[in-house]
Amino acid sequence: MTDNEQELQQKYMQFQVLQQQMTQLQQYLQSIETDMQKVAIMKQGLSDLEKTKKGTKILASLNPGMFTHATLENNDEIIINVGANIAVKKSLKEAKDIVNNQEKQLGEIHGNYAKDLDNITKQFLDIQKEIQNV
Repeated sequence: MTDNEQELQQKYMQFQVLQQQMTQLQQYLQSIETDMQKVAIMKQGLSDLEKTKKGTKILASLNPGMFTHATLENNDEIIINVGANIAVKKSLKEAKDIVNNQEKQLGEIHGNYAKDLDNITKQFLDIQKEIQNV
């Protein structure tokens, strides 16, 4: 194998690795964007709850897509699942702070992945040009 062929083979391997990394980062970004949409819905729900008067008839979620009729007795506290089937009471303000923190963290992660994807895309395009020129 000539030096030129070895170089081409090496570039092609780098090209494939970068392509896989780009695909993976795109999937991560999609997942994070989905999570960001869920957080936005939670944020809106908390805001709506805060504006809802006690004694108002509401639909309470039992599971995604499953609701029951209920009457709002307390809009000052939220019960939050913290994992491992453990739920804790939090004030509405604490719940909003938690959701805002999640939103901030997801935004930072999204920004980092977007930068990584941009850098890898540039490398990918550079190697693609190099392969075409060999």
